[in-house]
Amino acid sequence: MRCNSCGKFVSQEAGDPEVVDTSVDGDAVTVQVRITQCCAECSQELKEASFDIEKEYTLCAKEDHDHEVEVEDVENTSRSEGKGRYAKTFYGFSATVVVSCEKCELKDTVTISDEVMASGMEECQ
Repeated sequence: MRCNSCGKFVSQEAGDPEVVDTSVDGDAVTVQVRITQCCAECSQELKEASFDIEKEYTLCAKEDHDHEVEVEDVENTSRSEGKGRYAKTFYGFSATVVVSCEKCELKDTVTISDEVMASGMEECQ
């Protein structure tokens, strides 16, 4: 792929995954994460993918208790299927989500992850 900033055909490297938003609704937490592939020469973002993951958790279900969400250990993931010219590459993320209730002093931890095929990522503008 050609980089618009440096004008070269360049290899790509994974950018840091970005937690865009978190929310709690009932007994489910929703996390939005954005991943990027960047130019190996100048770090310009070349491709991106966004994920909207919903995961159930177990915690106190009292209506007057607010639950806080903290996303920890967000990491890039990548894997390949097949070999040679027809190999498929997948990029994604993995993260730990901690949901806590201050009134009950309870915590629940869930792991989220997702991936997309490299050809399914959108080009950045």
